[in-house]
Amino acid sequence: MKKILLLILVSLSLLSNSYAEKSKQTDQSIDRIVAIVNDDVVTRTELKHNLSLIKMQMTQAHASLPSQDVLRQQVLNQIIDKKIQLQIASQIGIKVTENDLDSLIQRIADQNQVSVEGLYTQLLREGMSIEDYRHEMHDQITLQKLQQQEVINHISVTPEEITAFMHSDMWKGTNGSDEAANRKQAENALLQRKFGDAIKNWVSKLRAQAFVKISSAATQA
Repeated sequence: MKKILLLILVSLSLLSNSYAEKSKQTDQSIDRIVAIVNDDVVTRTELKHNLSLIKMQMTQAHASLPSQDVLRQQVLNQIIDKKIQLQIASQIGIKVTENDLDSLIQRIADQNQVSVEGLYTQLLREGMSIEDYRHEMHDQITLQKLQQQEVINHISVTPEEITAFMHSDMWKGTNGSDEAANRKQAENALLQRKFGDAIKNWVSKLRAQAFVKISSAATQA
């Protein structure tokens, strides 16, 4: 189930919105709010929940854990970045249907050669509820649609860029003497690099434009 673990690790950075909504429905003392993100908040409970989940998943994946302070800051930043993007997705009307969600979960199950029920069983064994997992996947689809619309659709590579990339130290072709296959592989690899860099820069700009205030309670999670 390595693919499940990897997907959970990636998307754990996206898991938080439901806990913020619950926090809005109850009286919260100020020391329980670890960050304000525009008109939303990150609660200490939310941060601790995410920290616990990612620690568990990284341990199960035999990944080395950074220090508590470093991990806490990384997880908090991921929650903040997610909230900012979800706010924008809501503002511009990005929607995720139940069919979108069911299709993604079915593909994940198929990739791991299990049924959806088997996938859910494995996730429960690993400590994640079905409700949390579906919410997490919903947010992942939302962010993918947002990033596709705002960033990825505007990125391309030229033949000259592909040639230069193939002659750089970053390129390692795997198709032998098949020039066409190598160029296609290089194009995909270069696009992925551009996508990653563009999304990172885009998120940084969104963060700079947002109102974000982190309280001292963040260090107590």
